Amino acid sequence: MNSMLGGVLPLIILAHGANAACLGGCPARDALYPLRFRFVTHGAQADGFWQAMQANAVGAASTFGADFDPVADWVWYESDAAQAATIRSHADTSVALVVTAQSEEVATAVRDAAEAGVRVLGINSGLTLLRAAGAALSAYIGTDDRLRGVKAAEHMLAAGVSNPVSGSVTQPCIGS
Repeated sequence: MNSMLGGVLPLIILAHGANAACLGGCPARDALYPLRFRFVTHGAQADGFWQAMQANAVGAASTFGADFDPVADWVWYESDAAQAATIRSHADTSVALVVTAQSEEVATAVRDAAEAGVRVLGINSGLTLLRAAGAALSAYIGTDDRLRGVKAAEHMLAAGVSNPVSGSVTQPCIGS
C-alpha cells in the first residue's frame, strides 16, 4: 500500500462518511466541528511501516483540517487484550477510530464500538476477523489476507512448488 494513501485516504473516508464520490472534490468540513481521529493499532512504534503511516497521517490531518495529535492520538499495542480494552473504552462518538484487528477479541471490540456509534475505519490487516465479528466499518483499507494466501498457494502449485518451507520448485516460476 502506498504510504501516502495510508495516511490520507483514511482521513478522506472518515471525514466524508466513506463516500467515494467526494474524492474528486469533497466539501469543506465545518470549522466548528473538525474531524478528530485516533489510531489504535497493533505492532511497535519503532516499526518503519507505522512510522511512515504516522508521518503521512500528520500531513493529511493538516491538509484536511482534522484534529490529530500524533503522540496522544496514536496508540500501538503488542497485546490484543490491551488494544481491545482501549477500543471498548472509547465512547466518544465525535472521535473516529482507525484500527487493525489481529484477534477475535479485538474484532469484537471494534464491532461493539461501531454499534455504539463510533466511526471506525479498519486498516492494514484483520478484514476476515472483522467480517466474522460482524463489525460495521465506515471503510476498510488493506488486503484480504485469506484471499492473498489462497492466491499465493495457487501460484505456488501452478509453479510446481513441492516443499513450500524450503521453496523447492520443480519448474521455474517466471512472471507470476
